[in-house]
Amino acid sequence: MQENNVCSKTVAQNLCVGCGVCAGICPHSNLIIQENAEGGYNPVSLGHCLSSCSECLHVCPFQDHDFNEDSIGKTLYGETAGIRHRIETGYFLNTYVGHVADSVHRWRGASGGMATWFLKTLLIENIVDHVICVTPQQDPHKLFAFEIISDPDDILRSAKSAYYPVELSSVLQSVSERPGRYALIGLPCFIKAVRLATLRNSKLRERILVYAGLVCGQLKTKGFTESLTRKMNLDPRKIRHFCFRHKTHERPASNFSMTASDDRTTATVQWSDFCSLAWMSGMFKLKSCNFCDDVFSELADICFMDAWLPEYAEESAGTSLVITRSALAERIIREAGIKNGKCDLQEIPVEKVIESQSFVVITKREMLQHRLWVESKKGRIIPQKRVTPKKPHPLDWLHILNAEAIRSRSFMALSKQRASRDVGLAVFLKQMRKDLYLRKWLYRFNRENFKAGIKRRIDNVRKRIRPLLKP
Repeated sequence: MQENNVCSKTVAQNLCVGCGVCAGICPHSNLIIQENAEGGYNPVSLGHCLSSCSECLHVCPFQDHDFNEDSIGKTLYGETAGIRHRIETGYFLNTYVGHVADSVHRWRGASGGMATWFLKTLLIENIVDHVICVTPQQDPHKLFAFEIISDPDDILRSAKSAYYPVELSSVLQSVSERPGRYALIGLPCFIKAVRLATLRNSKLRERILVYAGLVCGQLKTKGFTESLTRKMNLDPRKIRHFCFRHKTHERPASNFSMTASDDRTTATVQWSDFCSLAWMSGMFKLKSCNFCDDVFSELADICFMDAWLPEYAEESAGTSLVITRSALAERIIREAGIKNGKCDLQEIPVEKVIESQSFVVITKREMLQHRLWVESKKGRIIPQKRVTPKKPHPLDWLHILNAEAIRSRSFMALSKQRASRDVGLAVFLKQMRKDLYLRKWLYRFNRENFKAGIKRRIDNVRKRIRPLLKP
């Protein structure tokens, strides 16, 4: 008899994001988290799941529930004085742009250093006893992992982004066993899963007091890190340290570099070299990310992101955008940050915050409608989202098919690269050539570019013939 759990439902439907919350709260210790063939994480059943238990399904962010980010967000923040709401951002109190005043912290942070400063302040101000965050490890097979940090001075170890699979199972088990006040920082789907868990688990509800979120465009498997390492001509099996956001004074924050180190050497690759192609094309992307509609971590008390706006993207040290939702988060930003001179922040219109993440908003809203329609036409089970399936324009349909081809082929291509025993990416890129070539032409002739091109040609013709029409 098939078990009724996330393994038979979420994982079988290729919708698992690998957050590990299901294994962390399983009342019968039936689930463990293991690495899958694509380099991500999945729960695995030990075979003693009870038919009467469905706790794991209740906390899974990619299973259908009677409530979504809008309804949960309303419960969390709807009664907060001064709260506002936007479809794109969810509930919010205020939006800010800026950075930490301490230049050392700013340079060590991913953008303007605001997330690291906020977590450190929670500990310094004795608002929480522990912070759950992602830190680098020395294991080549697990370069990053969630960790519980209690010393404010250790928070800097969690600075900078980690585009690497991590999971929460062992950390949540520790929270259940270890009383205290906790803060958690994570991606939208991770925050949602823990919020769902607190609806059913009183210990987690009482102990996790503050949620900090990050804007997320997609989650990557370990293949992304391996491909970048190979681009640097290093052996991925020997890597001890990887930095996804290395800033330099010579380059703008929008063209950061990524560095990797083994026991003997350190190598670097620029974002504009291979990294941007691998990221933007969706290589090594989780399939579940195709069905996410939360851009701004709507269930987090505060959300941090890069200020990808023309007026800030060129600053080498980086700039943060911040959304506050809870009164506590707003007070920390206002009093501990701005008033005390710890943060150089100014209010910014929410429209500018949305504009800074416009590509992700389009991907997770407008294009999500099309992806849902395409999947449903293939006869596949699709999760309930806050947008309805909508038939795409033929060119958009081709974009969707091409993106999925690149995503799925990247795993196969990397496997062939490994089998070749070559250190670099020559075999991988050869396998990806046709799909990437099609992607280039699809973007060159997408609807907006095509219409803009026609308009430009018409305007040029008008300019040429206008003098001839004058009497």
